[in-house]
Amino acid sequence: MMRALFSMLECGAARRRTMARSRSIRDRAPLVIGAACCVAVVLFSLLVAFSNAVVKERRLLRDLRADKVYLETKIGRLEEEWYRATSRDRIVALAEKELGLVTPDGPGLVVVLASAAKERRLPAWRKVLAAVGGGGGGVREALAEGPRP
Repeated sequence: MMRALFSMLECGAARRRTMARSRSIRDRAPLVIGAACCVAVVLFSLLVAFSNAVVKERRLLRDLRADKVYLETKIGRLEEEWYRATSRDRIVALAEKELGLVTPDGPGLVVVLASAAKERRLPAWRKVLAAVGGGGGGVREALAEGPRP
């Protein structure tokens, strides 16, 4: 009898163990809430990292623009100094001071000899002008302050 009773209990226990039990979302609410919280934390962390990267790049861009303005200003100052240092008046003053050169009173006339080879390469209109009598001589004159032909 005891044996029959134990076998009945075993069958009932076996049935309970083998039967599938349906679980609803209500039973898994803590699991769902935990997973949602983990996803939210990960997304928030990514958002913070992205916003920090954007801020870093904006600061870098601002610094680069400030450097650009500074360098453009420095270039302007250097160009101004270069033009001042290479001006004719400055060069003459340095030549007089450092080399002891004397500025001539200015010759009124400079004589330049024209070579015969150069005359052969003249354009056609100059040849016509020389043939007509508009100046094709071997010696030309120019003022010292003026441009050379």
